[in-house]
Amino acid sequence: MRRVHERAHNFKDLSGLTFGRLTVVGIDPSSQPRDIRWLCRCSCGSSGTFRGGNLKSGATASCGCFQREVSVQRHKTHGASRTAEFSVWAGMWQRCTNPKHAGYSKYKDRAPPERWRDFSTFLSDMGSRPSRHHSLERVRNEEPYGPDNCVWATRKTNARNTSRNILVVLQGSTVSLPEACDRTGVKYANVKARWYRWGDMLRASNGLFDVVSTDRSHGKNEVASC
Repeated sequence: MRRVHERAHNFKDLSGLTFGRLTVVGIDPSSQPRDIRWLCRCSCGSSGTFRGGNLKSGATASCGCFQREVSVQRHKTHGASRTAEFSVWAGMWQRCTNPKHAGYSKYKDRAPPERWRDFSTFLSDMGSRPSRHHSLERVRNEEPYGPDNCVWATRKTNARNTSRNILVVLQGSTVSLPEACDRTGVKYANVKARWYRWGDMLRASNGLFDVVSTDRSHGKNEVASC
């Protein structure tokens, strides 16, 4: 091991570090200087040897147990694996635990509790999706998925809760742009387009909106005076 250590270029000891479900035990004695592999223990209890580059990049984050768990769930749930709820459940776990998923960097710290690894438990907690327009949303974006922080919400409802929402002053009250559009009968898409074009000059065609601003560069909402 020492010879591999001394001859390896830019060697960095990964022992004790955790990557996804894998905790590095130590370097594989059979490793070559230009192909260092690490002996890891997975949270499921199994062990394996993996390349350091794959561990650090996130390409490898488990011994393969996650994909097996999804396959088992598909088998257990029979016809449920073809439902929208199952697709939502599987997608949630993919973006939270699969380093190859495009959203992994954003969701890796938002993984659900272990009890939600069972699809039937997830379905029991959340119930059926009300309609095809609903998606699984977190009430508090900074917290993980879970039964106390998740709801089925429509795109419009979610838009009203997002930190990047545009606020407007309507009849003396500060409300989200989607809600203001609902109340005044103005088409949301048109008003939003005008906002991004003219910013603080935005006014609804019926004159019911007063000026509102949002810090578009940082996603922070601020009500501006007219």
